[in-house]
Amino acid sequence: MHVVHPYKTRGTRMSINVKIPMIMRKETDWQGEVEMPCCTPEESLDELLKRFPAIKKWIYNKQDEMWDRLQFYVNGEQIHNHEMKRPMKDGDELFLLLNICGG
Repeated sequence: MHVVHPYKTRGTRMSINVKIPMIMRKETDWQGEVEMPCCTPEESLDELLKRFPAIKKWIYNKQDEMWDRLQFYVNGEQIHNHEMKRPMKDGDELFLLLNICGG
């Protein structure tokens, strides 16, 4: 039985492009886009945290709960926390949007 690695599609490595908002880019060495070998938004987020641990403060609060102000979009379509295991395709884009306000 042939088993296909979850990060491979048709013999090539699958990659997702994660778009980083400007406010978080200091934590990613000023990269605005990071390629991830992942299959779901959740895996992409986990990989982002492995590569750039300092970005955690923008994603999780002190109780290790995801900030309510963080939104996710896959190819321009908003997804919600219960959709983080949703499969993505090679070349898809995951955009992180941090809603902040001030006065």
